Amino acid sequence: MPQVSDLRQVAVGAMDLQMGQRVLEVGCGTGECTREFAQRVGENGLVVGSDHSEQLILEARRRTRRDLSIEYEVDDACNLGFPDDTFDACFVERTLIHLTDSSKAVSEIVRVARPGARIVAVENDVMSITIDAVQSNVTAVFKTFLANTFQSPIIGSQLYGIFKQFGLHKVNVKARCIAFTTWSSFKDIVAFEDHIEDAIEEGTVPLEEWAEWIAGLEAADRAGLFFASGTMFIVSGIL
Repeated sequence: MPQVSDLRQVAVGAMDLQMGQRVLEVGCGTGECTREFAQRVGENGLVVGSDHSEQLILEARRRTRRDLSIEYEVDDACNLGFPDDTFDACFVERTLIHLTDSSKAVSEIVRVARPGARIVAVENDVMSITIDAVQSNVTAVFKTFLANTFQSPIIGSQLYGIFKQFGLHKVNVKARCIAFTTWSSFKDIVAFEDHIEDAIEEGTVPLEEWAEWIAGLEAADRAGLFFASGTMFIVSGIL
C-alpha cells in the first residue's frame, strides 16, 4: 500500500542516519529496511538485522547483495545477544506488538544502544481501528477479538511513556492514519479470514449478526462506500 510505504519512509527518515554508523534493526524480517539503512551508513558503517525467525533471516540473506555492510542474526528481542553500548541507532517496526513483554524488548534495545543513540519504533494500536458499519456492537466485538490475538495490542499508544521511562529524551511521536477504502485491502491487512471463524466460534455474537455485519461491509464495498482505518505511531527518542 502506498500509505504504508510513505509511513516507512517517514520512519526511516526519523533515524537520521549518518555515514559510518553502527545500526541495529530488531525484527528485521526479510531485511527491507536493513538494506536501506546499509545504503545510508555506507561501506564504513555496519547494519545488523536480527529476527526470531531463522527462516526469515535465511530469506533476508538471500535477498541481500554481498557488497552491503550487513550482518543478519537469529536473536531474541527480549534477550539481545550484543554487548552494552554497541549501536549508534536502533530500529524496530511492527515487532513489539507480538511480544508478551514489549517493555523488556525496549529495555534491551536501550541497553545495546550507545549514549546519544537515536531509537525509533513503529507500532500500531489495534483498538484504534475504525470500521464504518451499521452494527457498531459487532464491530466492537471484532476489534476486541482481534486485539486479543496480539501479545501487546496497544503498544503503539504506550511507546511514548515507555521511551520516557527508559530515559530517552527529545521523544517525538508522529501518528499516521492508514485509510482503507476497499473491503479486500482491509481484509488482507488484518488477516480477516484467519480470525473471523475463531471470532464466530467464540459465540459472543450470534452467527446471524456476524453474517449481517459482513454482508453490510461487502455491500458498502460494492457501492464504493467502504471505509476503515487504523493508526500507526512512529516514536523516536535519543538516549
